[in-house]
Amino acid sequence: MSFMSILKHSPKHLSAAAAARRGARLRRARGAEVLEATLVLSLIVFPLVCGMVEYGYFFHLQHTLTSASREGARAGINVGASNADVTAAVNRVLNTVGLKPADYTTEIVLDNGTNILTVTVKGQWSKVGISPMPIIGVKKQYVMGRASMKLEPQLTP
Repeated sequence: MSFMSILKHSPKHLSAAAAARRGARLRRARGAEVLEATLVLSLIVFPLVCGMVEYGYFFHLQHTLTSASREGARAGINVGASNADVTAAVNRVLNTVGLKPADYTTEIVLDNGTNILTVTVKGQWSKVGISPMPIIGVKKQYVMGRASMKLEPQLTP
């Protein structure tokens, strides 16, 4: 209700006290509307923000695990490299970004037919993720990074 419509419909002989009471009622009604809008918007906006944070962290973690698996594959394609070298390279990257290597598994697969080394680093989301509001399913959801590289050929003298 606008101020002009209040003036049109109010009697001319209202006292100052009555006008003040009427104004106070209108301010309370506006305050209640603001409170209701805040409550409703918080029920909509808070889950959206939590979802954005959770998905953002998921993609950050996936990128980090892909980088770790790429470094592990790079360490493993050298002539004479062992699985321990691959695991050490993966753990070095995980430690650098502040992740605990114990929460992740490293799988190393060498295809002898094609000489391609595949390194997969995987962690269960319920252990490694953040879930202010569990938007991503937490039962058996994994976040994973994978890299494949061809082994370097052995030079013959």
